[in-house]
Amino acid sequence: MKILNSLSTAEKRRIRKAVIPQLERYRILKSVGKMNEEQKAFCSEIEQAIEILPVIEKSLITTRYTNPEAEYMTDYKFYNNYMNPPVSEKTYNRIRDNAMFKISLRLGVETGVEISV
Repeated sequence: MKILNSLSTAEKRRIRKAVIPQLERYRILKSVGKMNEEQKAFCSEIEQAIEILPVIEKSLITTRYTNPEAEYMTDYKFYNNYMNPPVSEKTYNRIRDNAMFKISLRLGVETGVEISV
């Protein structure tokens, strides 16, 4: 993904810092269960954004960020124990950054990063 490769580490970090709270909100809302219409619409948007990701990115996002056990999961634990086969930290970061970038675009999350597509 050429656009993502052109972003600096700081810009990728800003994208993550903008998307992760959205994923955490989703996880909390889903665990509570009872939601109003606005919350249901938000959860639906998150689900649609995740659904269009490639399988490896979808697996990473759902296991690492949106499932009920996610708050107890670390990046290290994920890429060493849940990726099959295990991947290096660099590969994990690339997969995660690709997924976060796509989710931020799909949701229209304000990241503070100028992206020209």
